Amino acid sequence: MASVSSLSLHLLCILTLLFLITFCPQGILTACKRGENDISTSFVPGHSFLGQGFDLVRMQHSASLVFDTQTHTNTCMLCQNTLMGNEYQKWPSIMSFWGAENSQCTFSSSLYLSVGSLVEGVMSPVVDNAWRKDLGLEGSSSQQLVGSRSTVASYALAWARSDQSLFTLHQLSCSEFE
Repeated sequence: MASVSSLSLHLLCILTLLFLITFCPQGILTACKRGENDISTSFVPGHSFLGQGFDLVRMQHSASLVFDTQTHTNTCMLCQNTLMGNEYQKWPSIMSFWGAENSQCTFSSSLYLSVGSLVEGVMSPVVDNAWRKDLGLEGSSSQQLVGSRSTVASYALAWARSDQSLFTLHQLSCSEFE
C-alpha cells in the first residue's frame, strides 16, 4: 500500500500537468533557447520584475536579482495571453503560477494629516511591517523606516516645512496578471 506522502506527490504532479495542459496548450518547448532556434515571441509582460530586489527605504526596485528570470535552461513554456489578442508568449519556468486574468480596477481616496501618516498609508499595502518586531524596533522612535527616503516622503516633507498641510491620496489600481 502506498504511503500518504507518495499519494500526495502523485496528486500534485497530476494537478500540475492538468494546469499546464489547460493554460499552456503548447507545453514545454526546447526551442526557447537562444540561437538559431530562438522563438521570435516575447516574454510575458512583467517577467523581469519577479527577479528584482526591492529597496524598502526608497520604495524602488533595486539592481539585485533575487530570482534569475533571464537565463535560458533550453526550456520554457509558451502560453496564450488572452489579454494580448491570444498571442503566445514565453513564460520562464520560475513563474509557475502566472496567468492572465480579467482586468480588475479599484479606486480609493484617503486624507492624511501628517507626513508620517501619509508615508505609512502609502507603504502599508506594499510592505508587511512584521520585520520591525524581528529587529526589536517595535515601540522605538525609529519605526518610520519604510519609505522614509521615498519620493512621496520627500515631496510631503517639502510642503510640510513651508506651511500647514493636509495630504490627499487618490489611487487607481488595475491588475491584468496574477
